[in-house]
Amino acid sequence: LTVFGYEVYGNLTQRLESEGFARDVDILPMGYDWRLSVADWEQEAFPRFFRTISDAVSKNGQPVVLTGVSMAAPFTHAFLKWANAKRGGKSWVQKNVHAFVPVGGPFNGAVNALSALVGGMAFAYTPPGQPGAAKFTCPLCDPPMAEQVSEEQFVMKVVDGFGAVLKELLMDWLLTDFTRLAREFPSSYWMSPGVDDSIPDRSYVTLQHGPWAQPEEIKASGLPSLFRRLLMHDEAERMKYALSVGTTEDPGVPTHCIYSHNVRTYSHLTFPAGGVLAKIGASVEIGDGDGTVHSDSLSVCERWKSTVKVYKLPGVPHEGMMSVGQVHDVIVGVAKGDG
Repeated sequence: LTVFGYEVYGNLTQRLESEGFARDVDILPMGYDWRLSVADWEQEAFPRFFRTISDAVSKNGQPVVLTGVSMAAPFTHAFLKWANAKRGGKSWVQKNVHAFVPVGGPFNGAVNALSALVGGMAFAYTPPGQPGAAKFTCPLCDPPMAEQVSEEQFVMKVVDGFGAVLKELLMDWLLTDFTRLAREFPSSYWMSPGVDDSIPDRSYVTLQHGPWAQPEEIKASGLPSLFRRLLMHDEAERMKYALSVGTTEDPGVPTHCIYSHNVRTYSHLTFPAGGVLAKIGASVEIGDGDGTVHSDSLSVCERWKSTVKVYKLPGVPHEGMMSVGQVHDVIVGVAKGDG
């Protein structure tokens, strides 16, 4: 998997090869279209995944270890759920899957993804400390978050002589287009927070109705209704479907859960109530996580009965997890039967 020229699993593959594993023999990739829905994957990706595992077990004579970072973790969870229910059954899974090693898995989505759907891409990717209409708060931060830099300082740093007005117009156009595109991807809703089977239904969005009115908490189960109130009916249906295919329940296979913590991460969104959710007057609460996924979602796998062990790495950003030697140690250990 290559992202912007970076081979995500390159370091892990090299480590596995140094331990005697071989590409396309007992190191096998599983590609899938991340934009699609679970229903789409059931038609092509999951059957292909099933055949890949079956063939590998037949050739190598031993069950496989399934691992993946970020969205690959809930994708694998959804596959295991499908295999248990619709293809092979529990006996196939027990025979063919030795262990599951998710790395930084957003098993209950990410508030950051939800922020892009309701507030737009510009809202979702404005980092704390940068100018913008959204206010950032972090009740648990120690030391406190840095003050936002001024618009003038920001323009001097980033634009550096480039036509600021032209750039702003271009970025607004691009981000609006990206927002529209993201709202058409079923996976954007699947990667937003849902109802976690292991904890009570909770709120990730607050609507402010005015300075004297009681704020309205929108629980995860109520997100489709929120979209309907905004006259976003297609988005409401996509969110409703995403909630029906969550990946928070125990997958039923030995699991080694790896994730990071102690990185400032979007954890709650507040918007002024109205016909359109906009970043003007909005605020983001920053909490614990890995910089992309909030801690409640990362730690879902910690609450499963089938989880053998949990490995928490402090301060590692989400995108850097597969470059960490300790992560490779765990995967290699499980693959060699040490864990």
